[in-house]
Amino acid sequence: MRPPRNALGFAFACALALALGVGGCVKPNTVLLVEVEGPADVHPNQLRVTVTVGLIETHVIMVPAVPLVDGHQIEFPTSFTVSIDQSRTAPITISIDALDKSSEGIQASIGYAGNTTSQHVEIGGQTTITVVLTEVPTDQPDGGVDGAVDASDTGGSGGTAGTGGSGGAGAGGAAGQDGAADEAGDAGLSLDGAAD
Repeated sequence: MRPPRNALGFAFACALALALGVGGCVKPNTVLLVEVEGPADVHPNQLRVTVTVGLIETHVIMVPAVPLVDGHQIEFPTSFTVSIDQSRTAPITISIDALDKSSEGIQASIGYAGNTTSQHVEIGGQTTITVVLTEVPTDQPDGGVDGAVDASDTGGSGGTAGTGGSGGAGAGGAAGQDGAADEAGDAGLSLDGAAD
């Protein structure tokens, strides 16, 4: 039986409090309320959240820090907050990949991901960022093949034009699970927990 969503949010917050050491944290000033939407029939046990601040500073946070077990799963819509130091400014990109145990018993993408970039963040306040998870195409064609080019000194004609291909964004590589929350917290980001 799946627990009520408020209990799930409380479990996220408790796991995070233990990971970050509640008494020793200094609260950063800017809060990002990340609302996650996805198909009703998709139920991951963890989300890999990549936060990119100012186009160059990237941090990976696992939500919850430890994958849910015993049939507990994340239901959409859900939300959580990320606190960032007020010295960090927009643009901020939130990318999320839904994870679950693979048949080999490791955490892996289940083929649903999404991202949103916010150009404006309320420094010292709360900014809501909504990320919609959609199915990630599994078969991406390559970029196409260019035609041959005549490289002789006699000025021969160029080769025939190649056909263009379409590329797509990948879902990103797997992040390590150990220490992800601590690494993010040291860099001016912290995960405050989930709410419904």
